Amino acid sequence: VQNTAVGSGQDPAGNTIEDDSDSSNPGDDSGADDDPTNTSLPRSPSWTIAKSTTSVPALAGQTLVYDFILTNTGNTSISGITVTDAKCDGGVAILDAATDVGSDGVLSPVGLGGIPAAEQWAYSCISIPVTQTEIDQGQVINRVSASGTTPGGGLDDATDEIMTPSSQTPSMSLVKSAGGATLNNNGSFDQVFDFQLKNTGNVTLSNVSIVDDIPAQFGTCYVAVAETGVLSVLDGAAVGGTVGSSLGSAPVIAMADALGVGDSLLISGFSVTLNPNAVGCTFPDPAENTASGVSDEASDVSDNGVDPDAAGPNDAGVPTPFTAPTPGPQMGIAKSAAILAFNADFTFDVEYTLLMQNTGDVDLTNLNLFDDIAAQTGVAFTPSTAADVSGGIVSGPTVSIASDVAPADAVLPTLNSIYDGGAQNIFDGVSGNLGVGDIIEVRFSIRLDPTAIEPLPETFENVASGSGSAPDGSAVEDQSNDGSDPTDGAGGGSNPTVISLEDVAALPIVLGQFASTRISESQIMVQWQTQTEVSNLGFNLYGQQDDDWVLLNPEIIPAKGDSVVVVEYQYLAASGAKFIAISDIDALGEETLHGPFLVGQTYGSNSQRQIIDWQQAIERRALKREQRELERKEQMLERSRLRSQQRKLVGE
Repeated sequence: VQNTAVGSGQDPAGNTIEDDSDSSNPGDDSGADDDPTNTSLPRSPSWTIAKSTTSVPALAGQTLVYDFILTNTGNTSISGITVTDAKCDGGVAILDAATDVGSDGVLSPVGLGGIPAAEQWAYSCISIPVTQTEIDQGQVINRVSASGTTPGGGLDDATDEIMTPSSQTPSMSLVKSAGGATLNNNGSFDQVFDFQLKNTGNVTLSNVSIVDDIPAQFGTCYVAVAETGVLSVLDGAAVGGTVGSSLGSAPVIAMADALGVGDSLLISGFSVTLNPNAVGCTFPDPAENTASGVSDEASDVSDNGVDPDAAGPNDAGVPTPFTAPTPGPQMGIAKSAAILAFNADFTFDVEYTLLMQNTGDVDLTNLNLFDDIAAQTGVAFTPSTAADVSGGIVSGPTVSIASDVAPADAVLPTLNSIYDGGAQNIFDGVSGNLGVGDIIEVRFSIRLDPTAIEPLPETFENVASGSGSAPDGSAVEDQSNDGSDPTDGAGGGSNPTVISLEDVAALPIVLGQFASTRISESQIMVQWQTQTEVSNLGFNLYGQQDDDWVLLNPEIIPAKGDSVVVVEYQYLAASGAKFIAISDIDALGEETLHGPFLVGQTYGSNSQRQIIDWQQAIERRALKREQRELERKEQMLERSRLRSQQRKLVGE
């Protein structure tokens, strides 16, 4: 500020005397009289911006209304103002023009332009949509910034940051419905359930699982999970999402790392096996079951139904009812075959095992069992009873109780002594009792001659049939299914038991020869020979040292494949053992031990077993038939010649 003062007065003569002031500031002295006085005024630009909102977001996608107050707290004018906020739609706040005094675009300090206080401008904006992440975090955080210019510069941006809390209401709703039930023909049944777990709140749920502790709820009536079902995710919201979902088993049948707002986990076709006839089981009628939805933020007990929106979330739940089906009288038969031996005359022996089970809910009496080997194998089988060892029955039949479910009421049927592998009943037809769940076992072995059939068959197929009487006198029947599970297809169609000629003589590993030679104090050459190998993974060698058996090979010695011819092996073992043992490991991982063998000795003989040449066998059999036919004709001619001679003698 530049200022000059003027002084005046009159001298005694009445003359007016005036003088302009001269500055006493050294910096103002120009060397002349009457220099003006310069006074410096300090500039202090400053301002503030305050941001506020009354909005409380509760759902992703909602918007907020923000208000801003910009105040000039300095002593300089501010112009060229811009207010920016990343949370504002468009990124810029809108000025309320009525708050710009004088509409001059200048934010004035206190007293400037006749205003009694610092000028304040008001801004506002509508926010961009709130994200699900912000709802999950419980707050929306944002920062506003104002920029402008002042004379002389030096004005920093005005900023403010606020955290707006969001409303969090975690919630879930689980519904469960019972589908159909399928009888398993052994007194048990498979019950199907469907589930839907929905996130009905406004926050993402974490570590979510559906728990159905059926083993605990049904105790000894519970058998197992039959099917884990199919899991799918229903995306019910435009934002958020479900991740990491997977199926489990009882009690935790499904899980997800996160379940988005409005999303659902759906399980269809989950089924469990229940057995009302199990020991210790008292099965309710109707039965009821509940499941639970669990997460870090909320939980719910299932309601019966299919609509999670209609069910009460986060409540004690309503059990899902279901009823055990009634099986009625039923029988199941399973039949399996095991090849026992291949004989020198190209015949082979087969043992059949038949399992007959009462798969219904009432006792069965007057048991019958038919297995017409002769009709199903043709001339490859010669009917005979067990007492006639020259025929097709090698041993049996025998009958025994395989399982007598409490109460112990199984009674063996009487065997028919004239059964010869033909159409006769194996039982006498008027005896035997099978309680619910009881199983009887019948075994017999036969001899088959595949070379008796031309052309040579690739397989022999066989089906047995059985029956019994229900208490009301009705007949209960079944045909056998291949295998050892009588409940498989009980009361229904048959599945033949098949013997393939490729399997004939395919016995487990047969060790033909074993020899070992000591090479040095610490080395032994081991050599062995197999006659047959089937499903053999390989071998292990063991040496006895200090009364302990030690594995000599660091890795399994691999087999050379399935074979019915002689296969030779050798292995150099680093050992000083006196005794060696060898084991074979089958495809199931079961280990069979052979030995022990004294080092330096040879056991067994060098076998030269050959592959079965079925065509050669047929040709040999045909040649034998021709020879027998020639012998028969010669015998007939000889008998005719003798009779002719006798007639001549009688005539003479």
